[in-house]
Amino acid sequence: MHISTTLLAGGLLSMQGLVLGAGISGTSGYTLVPVFNTKKLSGSDLLPTVQVINKPLVDEDGVTRAAKGHFVTAVDSTMFSVYPPIQGCGYGLTTTSAEARYRGCSVAMNMGFFDISNTTHPHCLGAVVSDDVLIEHDATGTIHFGLTNDGNWFIGYVDNEFLASHTLASLADRCDSTGSCANDSDLPWYFRSLASGQVQLVNKGKNYVNESSGVNTFTTEVSGRTAIGLLKGGRLGMVQIDGRTGQDGIDLFTLADVMVNLGFTEAINLDGGGSSTTAINGALASLPSDGCPDDKTGYFGCERAVSTIVCLHSSPQELVVGAI
Repeated sequence: MHISTTLLAGGLLSMQGLVLGAGISGTSGYTLVPVFNTKKLSGSDLLPTVQVINKPLVDEDGVTRAAKGHFVTAVDSTMFSVYPPIQGCGYGLTTTSAEARYRGCSVAMNMGFFDISNTTHPHCLGAVVSDDVLIEHDATGTIHFGLTNDGNWFIGYVDNEFLASHTLASLADRCDSTGSCANDSDLPWYFRSLASGQVQLVNKGKNYVNESSGVNTFTTEVSGRTAIGLLKGGRLGMVQIDGRTGQDGIDLFTLADVMVNLGFTEAINLDGGGSSTTAINGALASLPSDGCPDDKTGYFGCERAVSTIVCLHSSPQELVVGAI
């Protein structure tokens, strides 16, 4: 299957003719992975962890480049959220650190692509589900990562019909006016959180870039990168690498190798380039490649406003049953 239109994305501007993995069409090719069992853990063992990546790597062109960034892991899926911009998809963009402060994230990274050609109403590209509610509807041609209400991580492709049948317009759709919900066993599973990326990096513990997209400029170009996926046992993992597109950073083949070495069993590529960002306790922790508008020295890098973010909280998040 090919995407016939040009994708205008937040970090890497153009991907034409993206080839999806063999046999992946509509709703086929998705995987459900049970979340990590946290029953034997307590206290600080449940909190997200952040490690700094700082290692020279040989890329696909045989050039040794310094890979600098962050490796984040989490075990408790109840601390995981996907959030659209504060203004809402299609109404504005927000920096990762500002969104993290607003949402109370312990650790946050940028996530989904967005249409930078529309400066007035920059749409989130791909489907977005946040706190059980469908925010953005178009799932065409993008790979998704998310969390289902029945305790599974989701990795794969969906079409719009599948998305509509596995999401809610509001929490009120699931509950009656008294706030009491129907027996969950009588309901189909649905997405609690979901957002999209481009290119599956790791599948069943192996580098999957060739099978997912083929070799093109996007996959072989060095740039800042952000990726999300699963480690053994259903642990969540995220990797963010600093870089300036075409100058430094990491290509997708090398990124996939890094993630395999880190123990990822499944992973997808998220928005990169100037969008690639890590925030810790609401403060910028990465080195963004965009210049600052008022910086005449050229010394500083400033965050790019982005669309969706991955948010890891420091405590479980409870949804208000029956809220709209």
